[in-house]
Amino acid sequence: MEQLSKKVKYCLEMMDTIKWFSYWMPNDYLSRIFARMFFVYLDSYLDLISRLKNMIRKEGIDVKQEHSEILRLNKMYEEFFSVIRDKVGAHRQDMEFVELIEKWNDLTNMTIKQFFVISESIYSSLANKQQSFMTYTRPVELCATNKKLLIEYTKSLNKQIPVIAVDNLALTRPNTATIIPTHELQTRGTMLISIIEMIEIEICLYHKFKEINNRFERLLKSMIIVDLFSIIDNLWGSDKTKYKPEIKGYYKVCEEIQHKGFHILHKTLLQRNILLENYIKIARNKYAAHIDTKNTIEKLFKLTDRIKIDFIIKIFIPLKESFNQANKLDIRTKILLIHGNELKGVHEVKGTGSIKKYKP
Repeated sequence: MEQLSKKVKYCLEMMDTIKWFSYWMPNDYLSRIFARMFFVYLDSYLDLISRLKNMIRKEGIDVKQEHSEILRLNKMYEEFFSVIRDKVGAHRQDMEFVELIEKWNDLTNMTIKQFFVISESIYSSLANKQQSFMTYTRPVELCATNKKLLIEYTKSLNKQIPVIAVDNLALTRPNTATIIPTHELQTRGTMLISIIEMIEIEICLYHKFKEINNRFERLLKSMIIVDLFSIIDNLWGSDKTKYKPEIKGYYKVCEEIQHKGFHILHKTLLQRNILLENYIKIARNKYAAHIDTKNTIEKLFKLTDRIKIDFIIKIFIPLKESFNQANKLDIRTKILLIHGNELKGVHEVKGTGSIKKYKP
């Protein structure tokens, strides 16, 4: 029971940390990159808190109120936000374009705060009935000093100039022109652009915070690991399993349409470091995307801490570079190369009808 309570408490701490990051991000897009991961930890929390509640009930303690609250929280999660966890958090899976935009925009600081308050209340109520539990206290790392650092570190990520973007979340950002994907090649390509951009943001913040404290380092590393395997699934494809649907990878689409850069992707596929991928995947499956129920929390920390950021980059860079190099060789995918370019000569029309150069 002690290990179970530690894991529940840890999920709360990480949800609180994500909530903190999300709140202090300089724009909604960056905020939502973190907020989506809140539901990865909430999913684990719901499993673990249910197990903990059942163990307490076996000791003859009345937990009917907590049981009802867990059911209410789970219903809220399953009806509205489990799709966020499954399709833009722990995995990146296909969604209808309009649904993706709507669900992404539903990720607000107010939403995750509401879920956190209920989650913390359930744990605290159980802790009051089982004196051996540690009470929940907010992580000390979420302090004013680190807030100032976060604000400083994210200034360069807060782009204000008009840009052209071709990731599948571009429509959710202001000052952004984009394309609407109409073919599976574009759908998968814009998905990969989105994941690549998120990983680059996460790696940037990881290098800023890695020396500050273990909590921030583990959170950011977990996000990078999860997104790394989303790239792998969407580039090479993945078979249907009990936990996720089949994903037709960009590689397969390029092969079918005789994409002129297919040979570059094929060469990279043959050079995959499967041993290293599998080594990292253990941390993904037992810590980053799920909190494992069998291993101790201390062992889960070790599983993640042994994964050096250089290991992840060693997998990530060849995937990114081969994707970009392949896209250069075919006119159908050259448009993916303009992602992030500044839009020149943008003007705005004032209410008076006057036209002037646009200023964000």
